[in-house]
Amino acid sequence: MERKGHMTEENTLRELIQRTQAIVREYNGDTDTTLLINCCVGLLIIPKEKWFNFLPKENVNNECWGISPTGLCKKSKNRRNSDFDTIPNDYSVKNVATHIRNAIAHARFMTMSDGENIVRINLYDKNGKKEIAPTNFQLEISVENFKKFVLKLSQTMLDTMEQQP
Repeated sequence: MERKGHMTEENTLRELIQRTQAIVREYNGDTDTTLLINCCVGLLIIPKEKWFNFLPKENVNNECWGISPTGLCKKSKNRRNSDFDTIPNDYSVKNVATHIRNAIAHARFMTMSDGENIVRINLYDKNGKKEIAPTNFQLEISVENFKKFVLKLSQTMLDTMEQQP
């Protein structure tokens, strides 16, 4: 983003987020899901990394955020050291965004297609960097709901930053 004069880091990032939102909203083509995942740098990773303390503490819900708490699960170990699914006890946007950010940034996701188009994304996060680390977050989400979440999160962060001095 070349501009005459000096732009602050915050203004540069704000502009990057706004331009990325426009790309995601306007593009509709064969690779729109791939583009959406790539755009998560501007819509998810930067907001989480730069403004973590401002991430919403409200709980996710399907209507507003595109994610239902009942769709979230984590893997735990039982006494026999076997995996079983449990419901996480933190449904906050802040927590969910952190896990989704980790899933994207660490390439812990898989896509599912209907034979022609990618329609769902399975995201997971691990408690540690090793492949044997236990999964502590898992979400299967439609592409439309994933798009809804990252656009809502990035817009919420932009609105929050506008209110800061």
